[in-house]
Amino acid sequence: MKLIIAVVNKEDASGLAEGLSKNNFSATKIEALGGFLGKQSNIFLIGTEKEKVEKVIGIIKECCKTREENVSPAPHIMEPGELVIPEAERIVTSGAIVFILDAEITKL
Repeated sequence: MKLIIAVVNKEDASGLAEGLSKNNFSATKIEALGGFLGKQSNIFLIGTEKEKVEKVIGIIKECCKTREENVSPAPHIMEPGELVIPEAERIVTSGAIVFILDAEITKL
């Protein structure tokens, strides 16, 4: 048994939930707030058999797209009276971050 943890962009969450459901995969969705960009994201917990991991990964790739984001760089240390306005940078963010863990089911 495997546990797939997928951290996805909020904009992709409903499409991923639908894609998983259409392919008979159950998932638990948790809302989260990212640290790097401070953007809202969703974490999907998906338990499946080892043989079906590649199918789940394919659905995630299909539903979660990369994006370009504007990021404000850290402010510069300035002398009194100095004015430095850092320019925003554009970065490409991944469609999803996926962790695949071995899992054992215990019913209590």
